[in-house]
Amino acid sequence: GKVCAKARVGLDQGEAAGKPKWLDQTLMPEGYVPPKATPETFAKLKQTGGLEARYRWSRQHPMAAYFADAAAMPALLRFDAAETGSSGWANTSFVLSCGNWVFAANALMNPWVHLETRHQNFSAIEEGAEVAVQMVVEDFFEKKGHQFADVRVNLFSAAGRAPLATIWQRAIYHLRS
Repeated sequence: GKVCAKARVGLDQGEAAGKPKWLDQTLMPEGYVPPKATPETFAKLKQTGGLEARYRWSRQHPMAAYFADAAAMPALLRFDAAETGSSGWANTSFVLSCGNWVFAANALMNPWVHLETRHQNFSAIEEGAEVAVQMVVEDFFEKKGHQFADVRVNLFSAAGRAPLATIWQRAIYHLRS
């Protein structure tokens, strides 16, 4: 086969000095229509910050069973309480999707190409948890006619503001003509 993507997974053995800090971002209003993704939009987002989005993790969430056979998922990600060790914690698909959703909700990108992701979890996301998702634009640039944006997305417990995860993403938001 052809290698289409690479992944590296590991445990951070150091102190969690890189834990994100809560920002007082404005909560995204229901029905919000984002501005079109342009260099001007990303410049403004870099200066003022993005709008915070909220998502709830539950067994009813469409990403709760991302395997064709939910029983094949690791026990800590399943919701079958009868199974020893079953926890119903949010899976990586949900965590990383929070990053995609808030990115696309702050700047209308159609189409966009997700190029790279780096992420770190700090705490499990339990069933019923409301997750506050905050985005900061770190960089935006043009290369070979493509428009790129780099964002940092931080997930927090909406109730206690404890950091849950951090995600760094790079995307092409406008393909060269």
